[in-house]
Amino acid sequence: MNDDAGHADGWFALETAGDGTGTCARVEPRRADLALDVSTLARLHLGHETAARLHAAGQIEELTPGATHRADSVFRTPLGPWCPDGF
Repeated sequence: MNDDAGHADGWFALETAGDGTGTCARVEPRRADLALDVSTLARLHLGHETAARLHAAGQIEELTPGATHRADSVFRTPLGPWCPDGF
């Protein structure tokens, strides 16, 4: 993952289970399934965009076939993001 500020720069392994639990840990560089920057990961995490749309827009590089679909199954929820406060 790329992070210009350096806080989240590096390689991470995200492992999930069928019950919704998971882990995320920094790992040594290796072959990744997806390549993206930290701002794109934030968009996925907050639920505003799908991995498929971000891939189509060139924001995610799919390094392993099917990884974009798997990312959507991990990050998508039935409810979209909502904040009651206006800024």
